[in-house]
Amino acid sequence: MPVSKTIQDGVAVITFDHPPVNGFGFDVRRGVVEALNASIEDAAIKAIVITAGGTMFSGGADITEFNTPRAERAPSLHDVIAAIEASSKPVVMAINGTALGGGLEVAMAAHYRIAAKGALLGLPEVKIGILPGGGGTQRLPRAVGLEAAINMIVSGEPVPAEHLGGTRLLDEVVDGDVVAAAVTFAKRVVGNGELPLLRKLKVEHENAEGFLDFARNSVAAVAGPFPAPMKCLEAIEASFQKSFDDGMAVERAGFISLVTSTESKALRHAFFGERAASKIADVGKGASARLGGRVEGADQRRLDHREVRPDDGVRRGSDGRRRGAHRSRSERRRRRGRCRNRRRRVDHLLPGLLDAKTQAVTLVLKFRELVLFDEAQDFFDVVQIHRSQTVRRSRGALVSTSRP
Repeated sequence: MPVSKTIQDGVAVITFDHPPVNGFGFDVRRGVVEALNASIEDAAIKAIVITAGGTMFSGGADITEFNTPRAERAPSLHDVIAAIEASSKPVVMAINGTALGGGLEVAMAAHYRIAAKGALLGLPEVKIGILPGGGGTQRLPRAVGLEAAINMIVSGEPVPAEHLGGTRLLDEVVDGDVVAAAVTFAKRVVGNGELPLLRKLKVEHENAEGFLDFARNSVAAVAGPFPAPMKCLEAIEASFQKSFDDGMAVERAGFISLVTSTESKALRHAFFGERAASKIADVGKGASARLGGRVEGADQRRLDHREVRPDDGVRRGSDGRRRGAHRSRSERRRRRGRCRNRRRRVDHLLPGLLDAKTQAVTLVLKFRELVLFDEAQDFFDVVQIHRSQTVRRSRGALVSTSRP
């Protein structure tokens, strides 16, 4: 089972474990809700701690369920969040590692949050052309303030837990056993009266209207043709101007409009395509590589052309000939020329199109007329060139009113 429960001194510790990133798939969602409800009904349990197995808290939704019926089966991620918020007993989230997307949104539903030192917290949905759809745009501004929330959501970049200590997002940041710290904290807050929820807080910021005008101009300047950054900002703005429920309606409308957009489909195609390209179809999960040996479970004939002969270090095929020796010199020159021309075409279109803070694959739009998505090799060459140039750019705050 992906969800287990133990009891420590009257505190239920619910652990979900769904490698590799502890995604909130159907089995995890159902297990967490069932264990939570059972703990609430058990009179011997005074408080509840929720944590994850392994070294990562959660990467959010289970991407293996995307576009499948299991993704929509109840309980949904919204149902999990609602069940945690509705608990009559204190719920403490023990964030043992990186919490991204839906993982952070689930954590923000708890009454209290304890994070391990070094854990990264973020909402990276903008990188695939959408916005956080589980209340992230409404709870995060209430937890960390407008400026920090805009930078985290619009850029999609995670922030270390140490930088968020002292905000209403984290009650404690510990260097050690985060579960033990959460159990101790849970026993301490039992009977403290009304349980705190982020949804009940108000967004506070000095001269918020003026700051939002400044943020709109800053985000519009870097968003380019992508609608997601501005939609994120609209939802964050609703957290200040509207009630929590009305702000959730704005977030939901923005999410629905973005998820069907051409830009989001292109970015999601790039995301899933890169994952698929990193896998070898005929190598099983149990395959192991040995230095100087063969890859077990693979068709060796497909790897023969990669052999390195120890006698002279020359890359040769199974027939002993130098790799590429069957090609004429003129043909090899033509192949190199095509690669150079492709790089020149990318270099010509790239300048001025992308700001590193949006971290979006802007080239997908520019190359819609030049790159067909079924020509995977060309497409991933473009994405790789984009990323190599993006990484070299600075990673400063997207919106900041502080002086350098």
